[in-house]
Amino acid sequence: MTAPGPTPRQLAAHLQKLREDAKVTIEQLAERSGLPIDRVILIESGAVDQNVEEVARYAMGLGLNLSNVFRSWERGLN
Repeated sequence: MTAPGPTPRQLAAHLQKLREDAKVTIEQLAERSGLPIDRVILIESGAVDQNVEEVARYAMGLGLNLSNVFRSWERGLN
């Protein structure tokens, strides 16, 4: 059985870790993803529930696709 997906707060922390591991600043991510800086900050803080489009754009800003984000989260559970 596969693990359930991350909660919004878990996803927020995971996205921030992916960005930091990639050595990408919030400003760079905003520029690459087309998301406003303030939205990136809200997404990473877990203050808002992320929608699929935002997570996909965030991932693209890191050179990833959506499935990479969730696969790497699942690997972190093991």
